[in-house]
Amino acid sequence: MRSGVSRPAVAVVLALFLGACQATPTVSPSPTGDAAAEVSLLFSQTATGGTLLRSGSGDAYTLTLTGIDDHTIEFADRPSRYVGVITTAEFIDNWTESFGADPPNAALVEHERDTGAPNSLVITLSDPTYDAALATLTYRVTLLADEDEAGRLAGVGKARHLDPPTSFTAVSLFIDSVSAQVGVAEACTEQGSPATPVRMTVVNQSGFPDSEVYVALTGGSLEGYESWDANPRDLINTSVRLSCLPTDERDPSGHTRYFELGEGIGAGLLWISLGSPITSKLPDVQPSFDTTTYRFANVEFAYPGQGDMTNVDQFSFPIKLEALSKSGAKVTADYSANTCTIVDALKQAVDTYNASARAEARADWRQIVVRDAKGNFVRVLSPKQRAKQLARNGQTANPFAQGWPTLVPYIQSLAGRELTVKGLFTPGAKSAHADQTGWYSYTGSLKDGVFTFNGTIGAAIEAGPGGTGAVTGSEVTIEVSGTDTVAGGAVVGVDGLASGVYDQNSRYSVGGAARNGLTDGTAEPAAPNDVYNSIYRDFVTAFTYGYWGGVYGDDNSAFWNSFAPPAAPSGGKPAFAAARPSNDGDFLPYNLYSKVMFDYSDNYNIPYGEDYGSGAPGRPSPLLDIPVGGEWRMTIQPDGPDGCLD
Repeated sequence: MRSGVSRPAVAVVLALFLGACQATPTVSPSPTGDAAAEVSLLFSQTATGGTLLRSGSGDAYTLTLTGIDDHTIEFADRPSRYVGVITTAEFIDNWTESFGADPPNAALVEHERDTGAPNSLVITLSDPTYDAALATLTYRVTLLADEDEAGRLAGVGKARHLDPPTSFTAVSLFIDSVSAQVGVAEACTEQGSPATPVRMTVVNQSGFPDSEVYVALTGGSLEGYESWDANPRDLINTSVRLSCLPTDERDPSGHTRYFELGEGIGAGLLWISLGSPITSKLPDVQPSFDTTTYRFANVEFAYPGQGDMTNVDQFSFPIKLEALSKSGAKVTADYSANTCTIVDALKQAVDTYNASARAEARADWRQIVVRDAKGNFVRVLSPKQRAKQLARNGQTANPFAQGWPTLVPYIQSLAGRELTVKGLFTPGAKSAHADQTGWYSYTGSLKDGVFTFNGTIGAAIEAGPGGTGAVTGSEVTIEVSGTDTVAGGAVVGVDGLASGVYDQNSRYSVGGAARNGLTDGTAEPAAPNDVYNSIYRDFVTAFTYGYWGGVYGDDNSAFWNSFAPPAAPSGGKPAFAAARPSNDGDFLPYNLYSKVMFDYSDNYNIPYGEDYGSGAPGRPSPLLDIPVGGEWRMTIQPDGPDGCLD
């Protein structure tokens, strides 16, 4: 949300500041420019108000900016004409790398309440703390007086404050300077030596020129492999133009490019962005789905192994996947529609739901769709991505996944019903939880806001749930409306089943020991891949598809298309509206985002997307095998007619 600082005042101050600052040139790539160039970057931030309070003796203060713009302008010292926009979150994430132990100088320009005239205060900045949810940014500051730089900056604004104000309204902060490298090299020149490579092909049908499509490759190492490599190496952890990669000689249009990827990569991600490179520091700092104002998508994979296109966090544009073996065999994962059709369907689903929903449970499309400062479409945020966050900007729609409908009425409708979770846990002989191998069978119900489950684990595979070898397992409890808290008890997020039905990673307890949450600033252990996490997975995923309380009953063995021990469960019964009785009432009993996305693609749109056969009897797996020594082809699909995303 843009602040109310007047642009004319900012323009005057900006000109003075540019004239005052000189520094030496190295950080983020630029969406403009033909070649990388070293420049000195300066930054501008705006806020609707703030406070400056003494935090000790001398010139030490705490600066708190309220209503801080979620974007920060970066611009280069002359003679470069580079100007860019990054998210404030990215600016703060890169603080240590950019400024290190040398706090930057800054001009704090406060605009007079009555006249709007700017007055300045020259300071140094350190220890930033940014709260995107509350739109606040706090710095520890020191006032500057006689240093040469402070003398030059003193001319910024109408006059210099002799006595620092304790509070102010509209304010601008101009920060100098960090060495940065802007521009993106046109030619990829660093040669790699990938072992047993697969050809990773990118076909550009997006409508953006190849020079405005960017790719970056990140990943770790698979167990049993020391390292992995790519050829060219330029795109590893760095956005490069698609036009930097070699041209596929089979495509005379020149819009098909490729690189070779060697064996050994795990948790691999190919980042594809349109119109701008990824501006955060990959792989450690990834772009924010909430605040990044350029479009990007991910293809995830392991090689050797499998890969998929993921819409778990967002939908920005479709990418068709094809796996082609050396023999020419081909397997495809595709979308049945373009960007515009899918976005329109999501919007229509929200509008249709709202037409009959109770007021307090309605969806809010404004919090679901992300647009840039000019109103251009960027992405649709998934419920999983919005889960656990507190409402922002005073908007209080569904606190468990802002913008999307709350599923709490659906959860509460199950009170008094006995629910049963059955399944097969087969972690493998090398797993730390191999002793839990076998069938599980747990039964529980909702009482006083908590689901409590008890049952057996470890039944022999040939015996089925509760059969030979079954032993009593630990009690599993799941709160409906839990919270995450920092030291002192302040709530910083929601963390219970109400968010877990969307993000599938909420707090639950096993034998009284909590997992996944944050209590008084202490992180609880992340859930391991043990039998209890499988029980949790099967329980929460059934809410996605509307199975609990539906036409198939309350024993999840009936949710699978085939549940016939000793064979592992497979497939899923028809989900969403097909799983519901006709008298559901006025609450939403499934994940609306998943329903629409599955209408157009078999790709992941929830973390446990393969559970229950992705909610259909014969839906293909979202995972494709990457053919060793073959080709993995990714086609960026077009949006649709011009203006269709306006």
